[in-house]
Amino acid sequence: MAGRSGPLEKGRAEPVDATNVPADLRGARTVWNAFHHSRPEQARSILANAVADRQAIAVFEVVSRELPMLLAPGRTVRACRASNGFA
Repeated sequence: MAGRSGPLEKGRAEPVDATNVPADLRGARTVWNAFHHSRPEQARSILANAVADRQAIAVFEVVSRELPMLLAPGRTVRACRASNGFA
């Protein structure tokens, strides 16, 4: 996946257990429109794993299909990247 989205963005083709992310998969974690499907104990485990690994995590739940709401996550990601020098 590296190179498809950008040189600093990478991922895996196979599924990753969000409650136990492999140590070699470092960097900010994102959950898009899926966190609400987690049971409370599973949600806590996902967040606890990110904290234990000292990795940032961003959870996005778009609840509206109106244009401003659909564009908001993209603006947030760009702002985060820019603030970290990855504009």
